[in-house]
Amino acid sequence: MIVLDTCAVLWLAFNRENLSSATLRKIDNDDELIISTMSFWEIGVKIRKKKLEIPLDLAELVHLYANNASVFVEPPDLEIVLRSLDLKWDHRDPVDRFIVATAQKHSCQIATSDQVIRKFYRKTIR
Repeated sequence: MIVLDTCAVLWLAFNRENLSSATLRKIDNDDELIISTMSFWEIGVKIRKKKLEIPLDLAELVHLYANNASVFVEPPDLEIVLRSLDLKWDHRDPVDRFIVATAQKHSCQIATSDQVIRKFYRKTIR
């Protein structure tokens, strides 16, 4: 399993060349990808603030992933919420905290280019 950070969600859908070939191979060969629903929330907020444009409507992007059998879209359950609060990490971005807590819950890697996440959570791929 691999948890996709928000940037990886966007890159996998629209700019696969931004992901390394090793990461693409791992994603293509992995039997399950996890996307936190918080990533879709973050994308929606950025679209509304005009900080991000994507070639699809947000609902279409969500359905693109949600209808893929190898993708599990996971809302933050109580375990993830509590894990995100317990992180010994001086980082205020709640979405990043949920993504890391989700990866911890499943003991898996995160596909991300975010240096703050990469320094804190060592099990990452680019």
